[in-house]
Amino acid sequence: DVIDEFLDYYADLKAEALSRENLLYELARRFSFIYVPSFYEVKYKGDGTIEEIVPKKEGISEKIRVAKRLSSDVSSSSITSELTEFEDRIFVEPSRGCGRGCRFCAAGFVYRPPRTYSEDQIVRIIDDKLNKTKSFGLISPSLQDVLGIEKITHHIIQRGGSFSISSCRADSVSEEFLMNLRDSGQRTITIAPEAGSERLRAVINKQLTMEQIIDFIKMATRISDFSIKLYFIIGLPSETHEDIEQIPVIVKKIRHHMIRESRERGRMGTIKLSINCFIPKPFTPFQWYPMEDIETLKFKQKWLKRELSQIGGVNVSFDVPKWAYVQALLSLGDRRVGSILLLAHKYNGNWLRAFRHSEINPDFFVYREKQFNEFFPWDILDHGIRKEYLIKEYLLATKGKDSARCKPISCRRCGVCERIYYSTIS
Repeated sequence: DVIDEFLDYYADLKAEALSRENLLYELARRFSFIYVPSFYEVKYKGDGTIEEIVPKKEGISEKIRVAKRLSSDVSSSSITSELTEFEDRIFVEPSRGCGRGCRFCAAGFVYRPPRTYSEDQIVRIIDDKLNKTKSFGLISPSLQDVLGIEKITHHIIQRGGSFSISSCRADSVSEEFLMNLRDSGQRTITIAPEAGSERLRAVINKQLTMEQIIDFIKMATRISDFSIKLYFIIGLPSETHEDIEQIPVIVKKIRHHMIRESRERGRMGTIKLSINCFIPKPFTPFQWYPMEDIETLKFKQKWLKRELSQIGGVNVSFDVPKWAYVQALLSLGDRRVGSILLLAHKYNGNWLRAFRHSEINPDFFVYREKQFNEFFPWDILDHGIRKEYLIKEYLLATKGKDSARCKPISCRRCGVCERIYYSTIS
C-alpha cells in the first residue's frame, strides 16, 4: 500500500547523489514505517534486560509504525518458474490476518485486524492469472472466514483450474468446500488441534472441541478418502503429562471414525501427525513465557513416539528440539544475538560450538520467564495492539479461559482499529 510513495521519494533522493547514510536518514525522517537500526541506541539494565531504545538522530520516529491497509489489488504471485518448488503454481491471498486469537500465533496478532477482499475481486484476479496457469494456491491464516470461498473455489474448477490449501479450520469448513477440494485433486487435508486436551486448547484460545474435530472427520471421510494431517504443539504453557496423553486418544478416535465412514467405499486415507515444539513469539500473549527445556521435550517426543507406534496406519514426524531452541533464540533475542550468528557462520553452522564460544548466554533469551514491565527488543515496532491487551490475554490463559473473536471496527479490545488506519476493500 505504501510502496509507490516510497519508491517515488527514493528515486528523488537517488537523483541527489546522497551518501548512503544521508539517504537512509532522509527516508527514515519521511516515513515512520522505515527502521534503520544504526540510528537507534539500545540501553541495557544491570540484569541484561533492555532499559530503552532511543533515536540517535533528530526527526526520526521513536517507534516504527506498521502500515495496515490492503492495496486495491489482490496480492498474488507474479512469477512462475520450473526451477522453484511450486513450479507453475500461482499463489493468491484472499485475506490477511486472522481474528481467532490463538495465543501462541504471531500471524493472528501481527496481522490484525483481519482484512479481506470481496468475492468479485478475488475471482477477477483468478480469471486474469488463468492465462498463465491452471494451478492456484490459496493463502490465508483462516481461509474459511473468506466470504464466498465456496463460490470462488468452484469457479476455479469450472474454469478448468485446480487449487490447493495449506490447512483448514475444522469448526468452520463446509461440505461444499470439501467437495471442491476433492474435485480439485487435493488428497490430504490438514487441521490443527494444536493441543491434546480441551483444557489446554482453552489455555491457548483454540476454541475447538473434540466433537467439532470428529464431526469434521466424519464429513471429510464421507466425501472422499482424504488423508488427514494433524498439527500438534508440545511444551505449551501449563502443559501437563495428562494433556500429552490426550494426543493418542484423539488419534484413536479419528481413526475409528475414518474406518466407520469409509467402510462402504472400501478404502481410506492415512493419518499423519506433525508434532512441533512450542516457540514463544513476539507480539503474542505468550511472549512472556520461556521455551520448555530440550530434555523435557525429548522425553515427551519419546513417549509419544512409543504410544503412537501402537496405532496402525499412523505416520508421525517430530521437529528437532535443538533446532527449535535455535528458532526460539532468533525469535526472542535482541541485537546481541548477532554475535552468536557470526560465530555460527564462522564455525560452518555448528551452533553448539558457537554457543560454547559465545560471550552471550543464549539461555538468557530462551529459558528466562519475562516480566510484564520488561522492554522487549521488538517493542520499538508499533503494529497497533496495546501491550495491556496482550497481558490480559496472558492472564486469561493462566485461568484456562478463552476470549471472543476479533470483530474489526465494532470491537475496541486490542486497540489496533483505533490506532492504525486500515481499509477493508470491498
